[in-house]
Formats: sequence, C-alpha cells, structure tokens
Amino acid sequence: MFLIITVGEGLLDRVNLNARPDPLLGRLPKSESQLTRLALIAIPFMSLYKPTRMGASVIAGSVQVITLWKGEQSRSEKFFKSSSYAMMIYLSIYRPKAALVTTLAVQTYSDIKDRKIYDILSRIVYFSSIYSGRVELIALSLVMEIGKELGEAYQEYDKGKYLESLAKLIMAALRTYQTKEEASRLSRRYFGKTVTQEDWDQLSNEKDISKALKKKNYSDVIMDIKVKSLPQKDLSNVKLKDMIFERVNFSESGLSKASIENVTFNHCEMKDIFFYRVALTNVVWNNCQLEKGAFYLCYGSNLHFKGCDLTRFCMEESIFSNLMIEASSLYASSFLNVLLQDSLLKGCDLLNVLLCDANFKQQSCTDNRITKPVVALTWDFKSRGSWGAPVPDVLEDQGALTLKFPIYPKDADRSSLYDEVRDKLRTYETYRLSRAQELLSDSNLTPEIERIKRRAAQVMSYADAVILSGGENVETEFYSDASDGYDYRRSVMEFAVIHHGKPAMGICRGCQVVNAYFGGTIKDVPFQGRQELIEYTDDPLGKRLRKKGGREIIGYSAHGQAADKMGEGLRVILMKRGIVKAFMNQEGTVIGTQFHPERYIEGKMVKEKMGKADLKQLITILGSGFINKGNHFFETGPVLTEGDAPQLNRAGEEAIIKFCNQLLVRMVESVKVLDSNQIFFKLFLERVRANRGGSTLQPSGSSRGG
Repeated sequence: MFLIITVGEGLLDRVNLNARPDPLLGRLPKSESQLTRLALIAIPFMSLYKPTRMGASVIAGSVQVITLWKGEQSRSEKFFKSSSYAMMIYLSIYRPKAALVTTLAVQTYSDIKDRKIYDILSRIVYFSSIYSGRVELIALSLVMEIGKELGEAYQEYDKGKYLESLAKLIMAALRTYQTKEEASRLSRRYFGKTVTQEDWDQLSNEKDISKALKKKNYSDVIMDIKVKSLPQKDLSNVKLKDMIFERVNFSESGLSKASIENVTFNHCEMKDIFFYRVALTNVVWNNCQLEKGAFYLCYGSNLHFKGCDLTRFCMEESIFSNLMIEASSLYASSFLNVLLQDSLLKGCDLLNVLLCDANFKQQSCTDNRITKPVVALTWDFKSRGSWGAPVPDVLEDQGALTLKFPIYPKDADRSSLYDEVRDKLRTYETYRLSRAQELLSDSNLTPEIERIKRRAAQVMSYADAVILSGGENVETEFYSDASDGYDYRRSVMEFAVIHHGKPAMGICRGCQVVNAYFGGTIKDVPFQGRQELIEYTDDPLGKRLRKKGGREIIGYSAHGQAADKMGEGLRVILMKRGIVKAFMNQEGTVIGTQFHPERYIEGKMVKEKMGKADLKQLITILGSGFINKGNHFFETGPVLTEGDAPQLNRAGEEAIIKFCNQLLVRMVESVKVLDSNQIFFKLFLERVRANRGGSTLQPSGSSRGG
C-alpha cells in the first residue's frame, strides 16, 4: 500500500484522482465470469486517465448494446435503448461535459427513487467540483468518495470478494493522496507565504513554478507583481498549474513552449503578451487587458475570456476546444487558421472583427461586419514583428485593420521547396514573365509551391491589400542567374500574395521583393543606417507626390541592398545618392519604399506616453535602457534601488524631471520630422478603399478573392 501511495509524482500528475466512472456507460451486464469481474475492477482505474476513460466508456457501452440485442425485449425497445447508448458513447467522446450532465442527471433520478441521500449529495458535490474547479469542492468530493469506497470495500470483503475489496481500498488510498494534496493547496492558499516581486523573479527561473511554490510553502495566489518583459525574460518551458494571478502585470512578456493548467487570471495587465506553442487547459481570464496580444501555434481546451479587452488580439495557427469569449472587446482582433470545437462568442460586439471563418457559435452578439480596409501584413511572430512591428499601429492610425500572417508558412517543407524552386529556375529562359511570376503561373505546379500558393490565396481572400515588411536580403536567384538561397519559404509566400493581384506595398526588404516580382533587379549598396533628407525625382509621379507630401521627405533607412533595374510598370519617385528610395506604379496600387515610413508613428506614441506617464513611468520609459540599478544618476545622487520605485531626494527629483522633459522634447523633435512619411500610407489606402468600394460592409468570414 505504501508503494502505491508513494508512486512517482510524474505519473499522478497525468491522472485525475477525482474522476469517476460514467454511471451509465461504466456498467457491465451482471455476470459471475472472471473476465467481467476483472473488467469491473479495472474500469474505475481506467477512468482516472482521460484517454482510457473514453475507451472504457466506449467498450462498456458497446458490450451493453450487444447484450441488449441478445435479450428478449421488443425490437422497438432494443432500438430505443441501443440508440440511447450510442448517443451517450458519442457524447463521451466529443461532448464529455454534456455526457457528464446527462448521466449524472439520470443516475441522480434513480438515487432519489431509491432514497440514496449520501450518493445524491456526493454526486452533486462531484458535479460542482468538475464545473467550478474550486479546490474546496474538489477536496470535499474526494473525501465523500473515499467514505463511499471504504464502505463498499467492507461490503465486498464481507461477501468474500477479496479482489474487489482490495481494489476499493487501493482506490481510496489514491484518492487520500490527492486529498492530502488538495488540503495542502488550501492551506497554502490561505496561510502560505505571500509571493513578493523578488520572490517571483527567483521563482520564474524554475521550470515547474507550481512545484517550487509548494516546496517553499508559498501561496498559489500571486498578486500585484510585474513579470519581466521581453527580451529581458521569456517564460520558456515553464509549468503553471493550480494557480491564481491577481492584478499581475504581464505586459510585453512572453510564454513559449509552456504548460498552463487550472490557472485563473483576474484583473491582469497583459498588453502585447505573446503565447507561443503553449498548452492551455482549464484557463480563465477575468477582466484582463490583452490588447495587441497573440496566441501562435497554441493548443488547449476549456478556455474562458470574460470581460476582457482583446482589442487587436491575434489568434493564429492554433487549435482549441471549448473556447468561450464572453462580454469582451474584440475590435480589430483576428482568428486566422484557428481550428475550433465547441467554441462560443457570447455578448460580444463583432463589428470589425476578423473571424476568418473561425468556427465560433454566436450568442447575443452583434452582426460581424467589416467597415474598414483589411491589410494583410507579413509578420515574424517569434520576433514580435521585428522590423514590421510599428506597421499595425500605423494601420490603426490610418483607419485600417491588420491581418497578420506568418512569414514562414508552417506547413511548407523547406527542403522540398528548395528542390522545386531550383528545378523551376533552372529551366527559366522565356523572360516573358519574371522568375517569380513564372514560378507561380506554371500550370504544372509542384506540391510545395502549390501549397504556399493556396495559403497565400486563403490569406488574401480575407484582405483587401498586403504590406510586406522588412527583413533579410532577397535570394539572388529570383532576379539573376546567381544563387545564394537555402530557405525560399518567405520569398515564395511574399511573391504569392503579390501574385493574387491586390494592392501591395513593400517596405525595405518588401520593396525589393515587389521589384523582383515585377522583373526588376537588386544591387548591393553601402549600408544605409541613418535618418536623412530624401530627394524627389522629376518623374510626374514624383512631382505629384511632392504636392501631396510636402516639400521635404525625411526618412530613416537601414539596408545594404536596393532596387537596381526597375520592374515592369514601376517608376522611381524618391532617390538619394543614386539609390532608389521609393517607387510606385501609375495607378498607385503598388508602392515600394526602401526606407521605413512607418517610423512616423513613433512620434505619436511618444506624445501619448508623455500625456499619460507620471514620474515613475517616465523613469521606466526613459531610464530602463541606460540606467542600472545601484548606479548613481546625476551629481545630486539619486539611486535606482532594487524596489519598484527609485529612492529620490528632493534635488534628485527635480533633476530627473528636468532631464526627462529635455529628453522627451528631443525625442519628439527627432521623430516629428518623419510626419510627412505617412503620405505613403495615405496614398496606398486611398487606392485600397477605391478598389474595395468605399465603406462597403462585408463579413470577415466571406471569401473576397479577386
């Protein structure tokens, strides 16, 4: 018995010792055969682990159906009962909670008729513990089931069924172990040590934070702390289980390849949080701020957002079951390639929400309509957008919605694509089309190119235009006879979204991609890493731009390559030292900028922070990058201590306020000169709106190809 109770924690973590056999499907026809006895002994143990619980229900239910048809009941009665069993088997696999409600209701009705008061109370407590997840109810449910099993063990022993009696005692011992764990959780929750900021900074280095809390007798309720933001700290491969977070600041933090189970977040600040390959089970967010956050390649079940701000939230390439979003703000959020089962939107405003055909049921929601242009944007999720990070803020500022899509299609095989592209380019000789166009126009598309082309068509079916962000150099084989590439996934995907024929804008690398797609070439240039005045060309399009954009364009560049020969239909409108800085086509539906016009938004963001920040926030904004804790800051001697707020004397406070004001003024002035850069987005979105038909209302799940 001792060996059973002390079985490895790793095994016990995988089972639910509060689980019970299905009261209807977990039964077998009466029989004295040894096989039936062993099966009845095994079923309660199989019910502790979800996959085997389903298997036990299916097998036991099937046996009951077979036995039923061998009986002497009428054909109609057999059909009715077997249909009921079949429905229960289906629910136990695909709708386990519905199966639980049904079987408990049926069994409770039977217990009421038989006046089994203890069984009725035990079942009510068990049902409540499953649905609420409250540790108090789980502990009570376990205690009541232990009492019942000990009584049954005595009865089996009295009948001479020693094997059955031993099985009941073993099960009671296992549940006793779990009861001890739940009692420990209760004790720590109400009487454990409070986790301070310093404690959390140390605990976050543990892989299993839940075990670390238990080992050091900390409360599992974490309150009023700040989780370090990226890139300072990434909660990678951590395990969060049976925890509650109250008013915790997770803003700009990241969780990658983590496991989150039975966790509740209450009133937490989670702006711009990033979940990457995270497994989530039984997680609740109550009144949390998740603006601009993202789930990428995540999976899980039983997730509930209630009263949350999910503005511009992005769920991408993820799989969830029983996901509920209730009474939450979803403006400009997107759900591209999210596979859902039994998921619900309840009481949400769906105006300008990009559902992208996500399989949500809807209850008490407004109609899903799109009244703004939707712009697809290449996005490096793992690098939080990298060079393209400011673009969603720009599009929001310009009255458009952003649909992010990954720069590397996850279902494309790099090696196979490499071979396919090399084989195609080896036979390129017509020069009627560009290399990229010929790759995508070939009627005999190879599997990987076809897969990427389908993915691009899917993305563009939800978008009115596309913006290609910055990044590494374009492979030379797409614009010359040389070759230096090894991973073509990003380039082929970018060519494919342009190939779809909707308005396209390229920034930095994206500018070069656009030029290469239309048959242009790229050359190496001395590295351009500065903010400088850029000159208009004498092209009529350049003159037209000058009238709209003002006398001067000052742009920030960061590149070592630029367009050389221009692609078909593209005309240079900005130059600097013989380097192409911007081009567009006659219609204005294709624009390329070698510099970064999106940087203009930084001025507006700095102004917003100036308006909202207090002294402590100003120090965080301005000082975190160049002041180390413990270092002296000014001659007056204020020191940034280990706590949240710096300890400042009066003279130090005056000095830091003066310094912050001066630095903010310089920052605003340095980015204010970039205001004219927004003309490129204004021109681009004018054409997008014209192509879209003004403010035509369209559902985000509709297919809008063309």
